[in-house]
Amino acid sequence: MGKGGFGLVFAVESKLQRFALKVLNVFKEADASMNAQKKKEYIEDLRKETIIHQELRHDYIVSYYNDFYIENEEKLIIEME
Repeated sequence: MGKGGFGLVFAVESKLQRFALKVLNVFKEADASMNAQKKKEYIEDLRKETIIHQELRHDYIVSYYNDFYIENEEKLIIEME
């Protein structure tokens, strides 16, 4: 569906529903100097933001439903409306 500075958005369709997946490349080469603890804190902060976003309901705001982090690929996946 689209591409941005942090990742890609894909249209997904199952037998029951249609939704979008946002795939964020959490760490770029410039972030290679971050230690494991800083990375963990950064991921926790990102996930807190997605939790807040999940609670927002407005006609002009995309709804977030769920997120999960793929640690070995350093990607955050967000399920959206």
